[in-house]
Amino acid sequence: LLVQSPVRNRNRSEAAPVTAAQHSVDAAAAQIRSYGDIGHEAFGWFGRWFVVVQMHLTLLLVGTIYHLLTSINLVDLLSTNESNWLGETRSVLLVGGLLWFHVFLKTLSEVAVISYFNMMISVALLVVVISQAVTHPPTAPVSHTFLTAEIRSFGSAFASFGFAYG
Repeated sequence: LLVQSPVRNRNRSEAAPVTAAQHSVDAAAAQIRSYGDIGHEAFGWFGRWFVVVQMHLTLLLVGTIYHLLTSINLVDLLSTNESNWLGETRSVLLVGGLLWFHVFLKTLSEVAVISYFNMMISVALLVVVISQAVTHPPTAPVSHTFLTAEIRSFGSAFASFGFAYG
């Protein structure tokens, strides 16, 4: 059974014929509106549950990990040997206060402006790091540690690996 599809073929101007099975797939695809719907179509109610829980945990934990890593790195950057004037609690509150303003962005065009700004900062940091690495090479050979027992290193490694591949 061949049915004329309303979708035009890319190579020809006439409509491409499709089967009734493809029409039922198109009808099911039109009802899919979320990742949970995809999980339900693939694995039933368990797939929906698993995908929705995984998605919400990822959204929550990604923000939490980046918030904590930013706060810890801010303390490390701004503290001196004599004093730790900022402290981790104040750093967490400061970063949280600065990030709160993202809540007020209502349109994607407002988010795009912030994204361009973040991209410019990333490029500037890249240029600074590369120029400093070229002009000030390390005096001692670089050593790499395969395994460390420091718990803070685990968070950084997890974030780097998880967000690079995940």
